[in-house]
Amino acid sequence: ISAMGCMILKECTEGVERLSSTSSVFNDPKFDPFRVEIKRVLTALEKLNIEVFLAPTRYFTPRTVGLYKANYNRFFINDELLKDQREFLGTLRHEGWHAVQDCMGGGLNTGFMAQVHQDKEIPDWVRKSTRLAYEPMGMGKAVPWEADANWAEEQSDQTARHLEMCAKGPLWDQVEPTPMTKEWLIGCGWMKPQ
Repeated sequence: ISAMGCMILKECTEGVERLSSTSSVFNDPKFDPFRVEIKRVLTALEKLNIEVFLAPTRYFTPRTVGLYKANYNRFFINDELLKDQREFLGTLRHEGWHAVQDCMGGGLNTGFMAQVHQDKEIPDWVRKSTRLAYEPMGMGKAVPWEADANWAEEQSDQTARHLEMCAKGPLWDQVEPTPMTKEWLIGCGWMKPQ
């Protein structure tokens, strides 16, 4: 089992710390410009029973600074990001958006993730940079979900707002699903045809 897999399964726990909206790491004055949004995202994740952990770099594969696992409703952030609070917030938004995708994919108990932004909402520069990052690693199939999360990462309070909506009920009743997601939700019986 890989170090990242070991962390996901909670078998590797040395240096792994559970984060919450009241964690003392956010008392550092360097977090001042970002604290309100960070606490809002973490509070929303807590309401959804999604566990968030800060973990040492050794548990992450190269170039990975965050990870959300839909099958476990667990979320990990590389502790190196505490040195760059803006990057920490960006990663929190990005990985939090994967939880939003999980909500849109049939709810947090399904393990399915769906793109949330309509294709036309995601700027071309985001799609292009996402393709350039993921296709060379053989992960071209992840581009739609990652571009969706990369765009959410660029927007203040977008992730927090959508996580709060997830806590209120089915996200597809509050946000218009993409055509493919709508077809999926109807096919699974989660959404009624209109």
